Amino acid sequence: MRRTNVPLNRLVMKRIIFTVLFVLTVLYPFKEGKSNAEKQTVGQVSNAAMLTAEANKLTRRNVHDYLYHLTQDSAKTDLYFRILLNESNLTSELAVEQNNICGMRNWEGKNKYFVGLNKSKYCIYPHWRYSAKDLVEYMEHYGRRAWYFRFKDRFHRISTKL
Repeated sequence: MRRTNVPLNRLVMKRIIFTVLFVLTVLYPFKEGKSNAEKQTVGQVSNAAMLTAEANKLTRRNVHDYLYHLTQDSAKTDLYFRILLNESNLTSELAVEQNNICGMRNWEGKNKYFVGLNKSKYCIYPHWRYSAKDLVEYMEHYGRRAWYFRFKDRFHRISTKL
């Protein structure tokens, strides 16, 4: 027995209209959003690839930003950055050809990041970021105090402009 006095065809029509409206308002935007999301994803991937390529270049800004990423301390970052500039100014043959921006040698047998040594016993790194990581670990191991007093008189002469 039917509970309402509405004729059957009218009730069916309401259900059909409700279903169509549901499909149009709820499901159709998901279909459209998927293609937009795919477009955004492709754009984001290409943008991220471009930013990654720019971040991999050996520049003062990239080295400073990466050192800050490693240390999360602006004082340590500034100190390490000044040491790097004093050692190679990021333009030395060792820095450009062998990715050793710190002038690092094999210290206490720690060969976690470098792939070999050159004739002068300087480390050869696959990328300049490994050299920065090695410097940060070296400074954490030995402490920055000795380096600070070694370079203290030269710090005011080193330009750290990015």
